Amino acid sequence: LDLVRVASADALGSIRDPRALAPLMQAALRDPASVVRSQAAVAAAQLSGAEAANVLLSALRDPDYATRLRALEAFESMQLEDLTPLETALSDDNLEVQRRAALALERSGYLERLVEQLGAAARTQRTAAYAKLLQLGRAGLTDSITGRLRHEQMGVRVAIARACAELRAPRAGPSLIAALEDPAWPVRAAGGEGIEQLQLKGAAGALLGLLADPEESVREAAASALTVYAPSELAASDEQLRMAYDNGSVPIRLAVLSLWAGRSSTAQPLLVEALRDPSEAVRLRAIGALSQ
Repeated sequence: LDLVRVASADALGSIRDPRALAPLMQAALRDPASVVRSQAAVAAAQLSGAEAANVLLSALRDPDYATRLRALEAFESMQLEDLTPLETALSDDNLEVQRRAALALERSGYLERLVEQLGAAARTQRTAAYAKLLQLGRAGLTDSITGRLRHEQMGVRVAIARACAELRAPRAGPSLIAALEDPAWPVRAAGGEGIEQLQLKGAAGALLGLLADPEESVREAAASALTVYAPSELAASDEQLRMAYDNGSVPIRLAVLSLWAGRSSTAQPLLVEALRDPSEAVRLRAIGALSQ
């Protein structure tokens, strides 16, 4: 019986009669068999893609979430060029509708196009692509987004690292830690920032190594990220931290003081020395640490 309805849908699409659009859309949204719904959607697209899309767009606003899911299913089967309805569905109040819309967009190549736009020359284009990427991530594509941390373009890798942190994607941990060894310093800095935001464990050794990075932005990101670790996890790092303090910028010196304050036996000499630091912020941090 299902095959009969599939054949009927195919025939209605082939005859190109506009009167067939209504029954095809009814079948695309209501038929109990997924194979029939899919064929009806394809046939409706062949008949009149724009009109079919309008019907499905209305269906995406249906209070019945099963109807909204089937509308998404139909959109995917129709393979229309205009993906606006699927983008709209990413904001649906039902999480399953959001997830299905995100998956449909990914299969259409939408995610890949966004990733490429992250490396565009125009800042407005990069900003818009990043906002849409976050929307996809919130709809359930965090793993797919994390996989792009190995992209060949440096600007894309930086954006993906920041997105992973903003999306609070814990499974991005190994990739963010690997980013600390990236040949491009902006990626290393973004990796350090992401590790701090996610409070990832297992990166202390790599972050300590970055305290000697030739780029100050990387050293600052590493020092700040180390503040999420307990003093016991940095027990053997006195020499590296002391050197970072002696040669570091104000943000680095502040971070080192925060780390050093937890070392009861060795903290005081550096904290006393910091009372003479040329930066008022560093002096105040030392006073606060000594008063605890």
